[in-house]
Amino acid sequence: MIGPETEVTHLYRDAYPPQHGGIEQHIHTLVHALKGSVKPSLLISGGSVGVHDDEGVPIESVGEWGRFQGAPVSPSLPLRVAKLKSDVLHFHMANPTGELAYLMSGSRTPAVATYHHDIVRQARAAKLYAPFLHAFLSKVERIIVATPQHITSSPILPAFKEKCRVVPYGIDLSRFEATPTVEVMARDLRQKYGPRIVLFVGKLRYYKGLDYLLRAMARIDGRAVILGKGTEEAKLRSLSDELRLGNKVVFLPHLERDEFLATLHACDVFALPSSSRMEMFGIAQLEAQACGKPAVCTALGTGVEYVNRHGETGLVVPPRDVEALAAALDQLLSNRDLAAQLGANARKRAHAEFSRERMALDTLRIYQEALHNSSPSSKSLDAHEKVPGQRGPTSG
Repeated sequence: MIGPETEVTHLYRDAYPPQHGGIEQHIHTLVHALKGSVKPSLLISGGSVGVHDDEGVPIESVGEWGRFQGAPVSPSLPLRVAKLKSDVLHFHMANPTGELAYLMSGSRTPAVATYHHDIVRQARAAKLYAPFLHAFLSKVERIIVATPQHITSSPILPAFKEKCRVVPYGIDLSRFEATPTVEVMARDLRQKYGPRIVLFVGKLRYYKGLDYLLRAMARIDGRAVILGKGTEEAKLRSLSDELRLGNKVVFLPHLERDEFLATLHACDVFALPSSSRMEMFGIAQLEAQACGKPAVCTALGTGVEYVNRHGETGLVVPPRDVEALAAALDQLLSNRDLAAQLGANARKRAHAEFSRERMALDTLRIYQEALHNSSPSSKSLDAHEKVPGQRGPTSG
C-alpha cells in the first residue's frame, strides 16, 4: 500500500530551478505536492554531481558528459538506477537517457512514466529509438498523460492505451492570487504598457510560434509583452525590427515572483501561438487562467485546446494563421465584456480541474495501481483490474 514511507524516485534530465522549462516546473510542483503522502526524490543528469536538498526533496545528479540532440550522455545512470532502493520509479518523457538506463539496469522496481510529448523534431533519431521506446513502454506498469489528446494525437501511445491514465497537470493555485503588492505593481505595468496588453510567457523556442504573434501584432492596436529567454530571441528581435514594431513589442527576461504575477494580472489576453505538436499542454496558459485571463491558442490536436476551450475560456485559432490570430486577439482586446466573461470561466475551470492537490491524489492512485499490478499475487488477475478509486484510462 502507498503511504508516507513509500519511496518514489522521479527521473528526468534537469531540475527546477535552475531550469525553467514546463516539465521541470511540473516535476517540482508534483514532488512537493506528494510530500507527506510518499517520500519523493529526484534523480537527474544535469547539474553538479552530488545530492542537494530542495525543501525536503533530495535531488541527486549523476552528471553527464554532454548532450546529443538534447539527450544527456550519462554512462553512470544505468548503474545508479540498478542500485535504487525505491518502491516506485517515475520517469518523465521524452528522456531517452533515462528510459535506456531503466532497460539496461535490469531493475524490477515497478515504474510509471509521464508521457509529456512525442519526439517531433528529431525525426531520424526517433525512428532509430522507436524499438527501445516500445520496449520501455511495454515494461512500465502505467503511463500518465495530461489530457486524452496526448493519447489520440500520438503515433506511439494508441498501442499502449490500456496502460494510459489521464492526470491533468496541476498548479499551486494559491500562488496566483493577487496580493496588494502585486495589484499595485500590475496597475503600474498597465500604465506603462497598456491599455491593450497581449502576454506570452515561456521559453523562446522554435515551436512557440512567436514569429506569427509578431506578424499578428503588426495588424492590431496593442502591445505584446514577451516574457522569457531562449534560442529564438535574436531571430525574434530581428523580425520585430524588420516589421517596424518598435515599442509594440517588449521583450522581458525571467522576472522575480511578484513581478511575474503582476505581469500576468496586468495583461488583457494571454497568447499561446504554438506552431508544432511539441506544444502538448501549455502550463503557462493555465497559470494565466488561474489569474482570470482569457487565452488565445492554436488548434494543434494536442492538449493545448483541452486546457483552453474555444468560446468558454478563450479562443482557439488554426496554427500558423496570422490573420486568424490577429482577429482573435483583437476581438478580446476590443470586447472587454467578452474577455472578462471568458477570463472568469477560465479561473473557475482552473480551480475545478487543475489544482496540484487533485493532481497529487490522482498520481497516488496510479502508484497504488502500479504496485498492485506488479505484485506476484496480481499476475493471475486481469492485467487491467482497477484499484478502488481509480477513474479509468481516460478519466480527467
